[in-house]
Amino acid sequence: EDIMQDGLKGMLQSKIPLGYYICHLMEEYSCENLFFYLAVEQYEHHQFETRDDQHIAAKRIYSTYIAPNSQLEINLESKIHKAIVLALLDSDSLLHVFEPAKHHVFELLNLSYHRFISSPLWDTMIAQC
Repeated sequence: EDIMQDGLKGMLQSKIPLGYYICHLMEEYSCENLFFYLAVEQYEHHQFETRDDQHIAAKRIYSTYIAPNSQLEINLESKIHKAIVLALLDSDSLLHVFEPAKHHVFELLNLSYHRFISSPLWDTMIAQC
């Protein structure tokens, strides 16, 4: 019911239905978007002990999802990419460093979510959940 009411935000808060959505993203070759989004959510809500710890975590997200040819590179507009690179050089602006990228990726996830609810996998999820 939460998913039907809240859409993608409800899906991201679920457990079993989220697994079905991940399967859908795998079919679309876009799991990296979800993984990035969840990593940034965790980053934004984490209480870092030091600025250095926060900077290390931010660089880890960058090197995993944003750096060219990274392992799980997400598709970002160049202006968003450049803004992140510049923010990583200035350790005072690390809290919201990924906000534009997170918003962009959420929109991509939302598009995938709407394709998901029209897919046979959605019907299977509804029947089994």
